[in-house]
Amino acid sequence: VGADSEIGPDCRVHPGVGIGRRVSVGANCVLEPHCRLMDNTVIESLVHVGARCVLHGCTIGTGTKLDNICYIGEGTRVGPHSIHVSKSYLGKRVKTGPYFLIAAISVIADDVSLGPLTQVAGHSWVDRSWDEPRLQLAGEPARLLKQEVRERALRLRAAKIYKERH
Repeated sequence: VGADSEIGPDCRVHPGVGIGRRVSVGANCVLEPHCRLMDNTVIESLVHVGARCVLHGCTIGTGTKLDNICYIGEGTRVGPHSIHVSKSYLGKRVKTGPYFLIAAISVIADDVSLGPLTQVAGHSWVDRSWDEPRLQLAGEPARLLKQEVRERALRLRAAKIYKERH
């Protein structure tokens, strides 16, 4: 545990956890094995940080669940009650609203802001801000899910027509 760091009451810290300087961990948190809380990271209460996660000088909101192998960049603010599925990546200075969900192997680029209740599908790349609430994003680059489904259907239909004619 680094200098000037605090761990709140009733926290479970598993073996191999690294805690840098000026880190604050709220009450009733779980830090799974081999996660890294780098300098200036703030974790509010009731947060679960999965194994091998790396948090760089970010703030994690109350009640958030980070699955294994998640990365949160410096200056990022994760809204309360969010869920991050395995191998998700949030770049630097990202801001997410409350009840944000990001599925496995998805990336949020630097300086992106996402509204409350936003959901990001697996294997997606979000490279611009979407501040409206209750959006479902998918694709590389991310688009509204309905738009992404429509475009995939059109591509499949075009391929089928091409095969029939050639």
